[in-house]
Amino acid sequence: MLAFLTPITASIGISNPDFVVAAAGVLAFAIFAFLWSSKAYSAFFGAVVGIGIYVVLQTLLGPAYISPETAKVLSPSVSTFLIGSSAYLIPILFFLGPINGGLNVKGAENPLIRALESGFVAVFAMAVIITSGFGFMAQSYVFTADTAFTLLRDSPGFTAFVAGSKALTFLASHMQSVVVSAVLFGIYKAFFAEIVGATVAAVFSTLLKRMKGGWNGGHPESGHANHDDGHGHEDFEDEHEDPHGHGGHGHAHH
Repeated sequence: MLAFLTPITASIGISNPDFVVAAAGVLAFAIFAFLWSSKAYSAFFGAVVGIGIYVVLQTLLGPAYISPETAKVLSPSVSTFLIGSSAYLIPILFFLGPINGGLNVKGAENPLIRALESGFVAVFAMAVIITSGFGFMAQSYVFTADTAFTLLRDSPGFTAFVAGSKALTFLASHMQSVVVSAVLFGIYKAFFAEIVGATVAAVFSTLLKRMKGGWNGGHPESGHANHDDGHGHEDFEDEHEDPHGHGGHGHAHH
């Protein structure tokens, strides 16, 4: 099916499946970096929220975890249907997040850095969706009927396509690491990024001021101005005045 790509992929030294994966990644990067940069985090958080909903439903309604009280209200078929349906929320919320506005996450001020950041986040979100799909294929025992994941897994050529792609093989073998990293990154970016950024900026600002003005606040170590009169004596002024209104007790030598 991808034989028409062979002349191109042979010239650059990658497989046909990897070329398709790379092209999809470049397309997502370009869309979110240059056309939809303000929506990249909304798409990412949509995918992360979808993962959270699936995990919660599987934990609450899964056969190994469901409580007797819940089992009386929801039959096993209904619980299975809810768990299976929630799996589709990951790609669905990935697209619905930007459409409905989503979260307004502050990005970099520099336009180029903001574009690169948005493109990276979009590609990361796609990796999370693909990795989650592999996980649903491996856990197909949860579903009592065929789903898009099982149909895709059993389709002709799919196994060969995945096996021929180093990128997809890597994602399939590091499924848990990718998903956990995405969830932790989402939590950090949503709740802690601005606090950490402000703290780091304040620390660097303080260090720069100290380096420019000196660690003693720009004052000499003794706290007094000493002047050499050229005869080996030093002029000084005492900071205290006597009770009779005269100057300090120190005398200037001329």
